[in-house]
Amino acid sequence: MARDVYRAEYYKKGGKAMLPIKWMPPEAYIDGVFTIKTDVWSFGVLLWEVFSLGMMPYTGCTNREVMEMVSGGGRLEKPYGCPQEIYRLMCECWNPNPEERPAFAQMFDRLQRFLQVRKKKIERCQGTPGWNEVPFD
Repeated sequence: MARDVYRAEYYKKGGKAMLPIKWMPPEAYIDGVFTIKTDVWSFGVLLWEVFSLGMMPYTGCTNREVMEMVSGGGRLEKPYGCPQEIYRLMCECWNPNPEERPAFAQMFDRLQRFLQVRKKKIERCQGTPGWNEVPFD
């Protein structure tokens, strides 16, 4: 989904660049530190967007409010219907200590295992009455 970075409130001008505050960890918007662990945080927000079916993170909050909330330990809530295992991964991505955030290779393996388990559950249910009404969670 493309976003107009020049008219959107969720970007903050930082020097000459527009910064996507709602996708950034505290070390990025406070200290200007950008690493692969910063990307992991942003990936956690992307996962949240996917499992919330495209909702805007921190809807109704200004950049300043998001920065204060996240710096104070606040995090996005679990989207409706999101499996606990996926939300747990999101929360790990949002660890305040960058070194304790998961590596992308770890996340890939975990997501792949999650999908394999889900696929097996769906295959077992196919053909039974109401099989497509099995809740995702």
